[in-house]
Amino acid sequence: MTTKTTTIRLDESDKKEANQILNELGLNFNQAMNMFVKQLIHQRGLPFDVKMPNKETVDAMSENLNGAKRYDSAESIIGDLRR
Repeated sequence: MTTKTTTIRLDESDKKEANQILNELGLNFNQAMNMFVKQLIHQRGLPFDVKMPNKETVDAMSENLNGAKRYDSAESIIGDLRR
C-alpha cells in the first residue's frame, strides 16, 4: 500500500483538544483520520448525521441557554417527564 501525505488546517486549540481525547482512546491523530476516511468510503458519505435541527430542538436549546430549569439528578428529570 502506498501512502500520500495530506496537510489539513485546524484551529490550534481544537487540534490540541482532539489529540487529548484521541490519546485517551489510545489513538493518534493520523490513526483517527484514517479511520474517518475508511468509514467515509465504506458508508459512501459522512459517517455521522449532518442535519439542521428542527424548530422543536432549536426552541429547547434556546430555552436551556436562557436559564431554563436545571436538574441535579436523573431521577428529578424522570420525575418531570412522568408529569
